[in-house]
Amino acid sequence: MRKHEPSPFPSADDIARRAHELFASEGRRITMIPEYWRTAERQLLQSAANRVLHGHRCGGTPPDRRRSKT
Repeated sequence: MRKHEPSPFPSADDIARRAHELFASEGRRITMIPEYWRTAERQLLQSAANRVLHGHRCGGTPPDRRRSKT
């Protein structure tokens, strides 16, 4: 049986933490909260996609370099 691996993608909590970091670092501008959330989401999703595409999630081989099982 295969152990369940955690998702490589960010949770809503991860995004909220990053959005709060942006909010705090940029002067706590209330009117910018939706933009902080969108920026945090974009940053974290891009980072996750890069890990998956480049095989860095678990130190694995990138998908395009794996040997096929044929």
